[in-house]
Amino acid sequence: MMDEGKASEGMQGRAWDDAVSIPRILSALLQQRRLIIGVTIACTLVALVVAIRVPTRFTSSASFLPEGASSGRGLQGLVGLVGGQLGIPVPFQCSAASPEFYLALLKSTEILGVLASEEFSVAVGEGEERTGTITDLLELGKGITDPGLRHEAGVRGLRSRLKVEAGRQTGLVSLSVTTPWSDLSQTLVARLLALLTEFNLERRQSQAAAERAFIGERIGEARDSLRAAEGRLATFLQNNRQWEGSPDLSFRRDRLQRDVIMRQQLYSSLAESFEQARISEVRDTPTFTVVEQPRAPVKRDPRRRSLILMIGLAVGVFTGTVAASVRIYARWAKSQGDPDYDEFLGVLSEAWGELWGGFRRR
Repeated sequence: MMDEGKASEGMQGRAWDDAVSIPRILSALLQQRRLIIGVTIACTLVALVVAIRVPTRFTSSASFLPEGASSGRGLQGLVGLVGGQLGIPVPFQCSAASPEFYLALLKSTEILGVLASEEFSVAVGEGEERTGTITDLLELGKGITDPGLRHEAGVRGLRSRLKVEAGRQTGLVSLSVTTPWSDLSQTLVARLLALLTEFNLERRQSQAAAERAFIGERIGEARDSLRAAEGRLATFLQNNRQWEGSPDLSFRRDRLQRDVIMRQQLYSSLAESFEQARISEVRDTPTFTVVEQPRAPVKRDPRRRSLILMIGLAVGVFTGTVAASVRIYARWAKSQGDPDYDEFLGVLSEAWGELWGGFRRR
């Protein structure tokens, strides 16, 4: 019974020790309060410097809706007629550019490369202006002398400051550009819309030119086949003036007449498509509708300084607590003569010696 009582007391003592372990840990951390407070203040000061140095930025945005117009509608209507009746392949299939197409196009070097090569003027102060490319104005190519590399730096800088989104249900494409100057942000967004229009017009006109050339070749063939069909019908009528009284001659006449009508329809459709392609080749109407015009932002973007300070404070408390815990463990291990701790100190000293030696050699 006495042994059971002692065992019970021992278990209660261990349970009590476990119960007071958290207060002991908190007490040990409070003893390192100077370290925790110092690290917290240091991290907060770093966050304060970062928050103060956050640059002023302005964001200008615009949105547009791609249209479903294409330059070859007349030719699309001939696919079944030409392919089904004469077996002529039609390689041109026009489709409206999807919002995803514009997302990729706005981020492509095809567009941003042109923008990075142009010069812009911005007002940097009262009566003071700066003129240069995006690479010069945003100081993206510091230390780079090669023109090609500087151009690539400008493209990367534009791509990082450009945000493009597309609505899945509405199909509306939104783009925004962020720079340190309000008027520059607006100018870049407006220029991007202009480059999109130029690119689409050039693509549509070149496609219409190819369609016009393709249809032009087919018109000659359709004209020759129509004349040949008309000639066969005329020859038949001249040789068979009394065809109404013969079933066989009536059947042959109807077949020749149907061939002439079919080839007339084909020729008329090709001629109409040819005129439409000629019109599309010189058409300069936009391929999308601008819903929101770019405007110069009046207010600068929020700097989120309070958030930066809160993050710095949280990081400081966490880092200080970890540093204090490491110091407490180091003192305990040193007092207990832990061999693992001594081995760790030896490895750390060796690594530091190699690092410092390499630094001094450099």
